[in-house]
Amino acid sequence: MKYFILFLLFIFQIRGAHGQSTWEARAGINDASFGSKNADQGLQTTSKISFYIGACVNLPVGRHFSITPGIEYAMQGGTVTDNSNFFVGNGNFSLQYIAVPIQLRYDLSSKIFFQTGPRASILISAAVSENGSTFHGTNGFSAIDYSWEMGAGLLLSKEIGIDFHYNLGINSIYEANNISDLKNRVFQAGLFYLFK
Repeated sequence: MKYFILFLLFIFQIRGAHGQSTWEARAGINDASFGSKNADQGLQTTSKISFYIGACVNLPVGRHFSITPGIEYAMQGGTVTDNSNFFVGNGNFSLQYIAVPIQLRYDLSSKIFFQTGPRASILISAAVSENGSTFHGTNGFSAIDYSWEMGAGLLLSKEIGIDFHYNLGINSIYEANNISDLKNRVFQAGLFYLFK
């Protein structure tokens, strides 16, 4: 919660210096899974449905472009199934992150926009359920998940819109149980409320 309070204070400070800036409150659904180079050797993954909530500020840098830094709480994870001894049994991963995306946004019109940019997510909680037992702790997990985010949005009214994002993990987030390459893959669909 303290991260959101600090970020909101940061937003109001920016708004005082940039009269044309706006900010958004965002929330929606995560369809999270994993990608792995071991997939062709029998390692299978399935997705996990969860949610995200956050805020961002739009800082215009031109007629159609803006920089959009934000902060977000996101629940992610997925299930890893071993068919060739990479993982013992089935592992259900439940991960919680505080993410800081920085997007370059292009406004195609007054209602439609596209955006892309880097995203750094700090791991704050991790749990793995396997064969009826649940293990809590971040040992074996990368403290920061680096990814590239791509998305688009549509403004439905003056304040409310929908947006869609895909986060492509760059670094492996897990290095244990003979798994050396497990990257986050997250599709997001949600609503945002625009404050002007």
